[in-house]
Parts: sequence; structure tokens; C-alpha cells
Amino acid sequence: MKLRRNGTVARRYVRIISTERVDPVREALAVEGQIGIPDSEFIDGDPPLLVMEPAAGRPHSVLLPVLFLPGVWAGSQSGMSSACEQAGRALGRLHRQTNDWCVVPTEFEPFEKVLTYSEALEGRLDERQLAAVDEALANLDGIETPVSCIYSDPTPHNLYYADGSIEFIDDSFQRNLAVKDLATFERGIELMAGRLPWGRRAQADALVAALRHGYGETGPTLWFGSDAGDSPDVWFRLLDYCYVLDRYVTGALGGGSAPLTQRVTRWTDVRCCLARIDELSAAL
Repeated sequence: MKLRRNGTVARRYVRIISTERVDPVREALAVEGQIGIPDSEFIDGDPPLLVMEPAAGRPHSVLLPVLFLPGVWAGSQSGMSSACEQAGRALGRLHRQTNDWCVVPTEFEPFEKVLTYSEALEGRLDERQLAAVDEALANLDGIETPVSCIYSDPTPHNLYYADGSIEFIDDSFQRNLAVKDLATFERGIELMAGRLPWGRRAQADALVAALRHGYGETGPTLWFGSDAGDSPDVWFRLLDYCYVLDRYVTGALGGGSAPLTQRVTRWTDVRCCLARIDELSAAL
């Protein structure tokens, strides 16, 4: 929407906030330090509103295909890695300061949809991969992870890059597993690299490593009650990729009458999801 003040017109984005998300939004906006969002204001009206300035720069979904070009990547890697590290610190700051409790992920209701998969998905995975999924579910049943206010959808079209930093838009600030934000951010980068004929896994790995490094500086400990080192991340990411693949093979994403570009993206994403599921299964 456009707001007129003192004779000038300014563009602002306005989101209606549901009753159950009023407190998480207030809590997120009260976090000390930068959390990676444009200047925002909460209006406690009827209905409650979140008013946000436009993000600066351009979205990752537009920039990464250019930055991943071989001749461009050498000069852009350092700047984009630094921005992803800053984004990781912002994520970590939000998650740490809004974390009130921890849960066993398999007992957390918002995560339940990730715990089941359709017969269509079963038909796309081999016996080793299905066994790995069952193992991941069983292993996550015995550990805890933080619940915080999360952005919910930090995918490339919601990440804006400008002047060496990244801003998050379309933030829901719902209460959910903190690790979900990380998994979504990382998956978006990996799928973006996989969609491009010139994209390389090493490029995605570099940005994911920078994100994790920044998160480690400010974020909460992600897993409790396990001596398995980094394995819980592998279990969680395996289930996350299975969930996305399931949505593709059942037609919930990019199927049927979707535009041609979405159907092409579906084809490349299915291929990438299968490759990542195979890698993560082998890591167990």
C-alpha cells in the first residue's frame, strides 16, 4: 500500500496478523540487535497489522543465477558468503532471544506433517532410503530441539540482498522448531544451485557453511539429549527433503496446470531432492 505523509508518498507492505501470532510478532520485534528485516511497526488494532518498509536490493531468486555463473562467482563468492553469515547471525539472534522451551520434534504438532509420507513417495525411494527415513524418525524421537519465533519461509524469493547484507521478507514469526528456518534456508540455496545448468554443489555448500558459521555465533544449541554430534541435523534434513519431494510427487507443488516455468522447476527440484535424499541416507 502507499502512505501519504507531509506531502510525500511512501510504499509500505501491510500484513494482517492473526490473533495467535500477535504475541510472537511483538516478541520478535523486541529482540535486541538486528534480526534481518526491513524497518517494521506493529499496530495493535482491529485487526492487528504489521507494517514493513520495502526490502532493499534484489531477491536471491534473481541474483543467485547470475552470481553462480563461473565468471562471476569468483568475484562474488566472498560478498555473498559474508551476507549469508550475517543472515545466520540474524536468524540465531531471533531464535535465541525468543526461545522459551524445547520439544521432542516427533511430539510437536506443527512438525507432524513432515513425519508421514505418501505411497507416491514410497514409490520414488529405494529400500535403503526408506530404511534411512525410518531410522531418522526413530532417532529424533529421543532428543529435543528449541522452539522459537521463526521466519518460516526464508527461501530465495524472500531473501533480499543489498550492500553486503540480506533482509528477510514475508515473515510469519510463528512459533515452530528453530531448526526449520535453517533447513528451509539451506534447502533453498541447494535447490537453486541444482536448477541451473552452471550451478555447482560447492557453491551452495560455501553459502550454507557461511550461514551456519554466523548462526553458531548467536543462535541457541539446536539439539539436546544426543551424543551423535551432527547426526540430528542429517536426520532432520533428510525428513525435510522427503516432505518437499512428497509435495512434488503428489502434485501439491508445480503439478497439473501450473505454468511451464513451475513445471520445469518441479522437474529439476525432484531430481535434486532425490540426490540429496540419497546423500543424506548414505550419511546415516
